[in-house]
Amino acid sequence: MDFCYLVHGQWLTWFTAQGVCAGERGQLVKVDTMEKLIYLNSSVTDNTKNYWTGANDQVIEGTFEWRDGTVLANDNEVWGLNQPDDWGGEDCCEIKPALGWKIQDDNCGSTLWFICEYVVLY
Repeated sequence: MDFCYLVHGQWLTWFTAQGVCAGERGQLVKVDTMEKLIYLNSSVTDNTKNYWTGANDQVIEGTFEWRDGTVLANDNEVWGLNQPDDWGGEDCCEIKPALGWKIQDDNCGSTLWFICEYVVLY
C-alpha cells in the first residue's frame, strides 16, 4: 500500500486529532520504521513542533499498539533515548524533532500538531 500524509497545524489532544484524521478517512500516522521517520523529517517543514502519531498503550499498559493492532516494540529503533518512559502516566506517542525525529510517549491530553496518514487509492 502507498500512503500520503497531511500535517495539521492545530494544537489538539491525541483523541481529538485521531477523530479529525478518521473524519478525513485516515488515521494518525503509523511510524514503525526509521525509513518512514526519515521521510517525514525530510517532508515536514516545521521542525520545531512535536507531532502526534497513532501509537498508544491504552489497552495494555506498557504495550504500545497502532490502530491496526500491530505492536510498537519497546526496542524499536524509532524510540528516542530512554523511551518509552511512562513518565506521569503517558499513554500516547509523538514524534519529537528535538530527539532527532524519534518517538516518545506523552500524555494523551497534551495538545500537539499532528500528521494524518491516508491510503492512496489508484
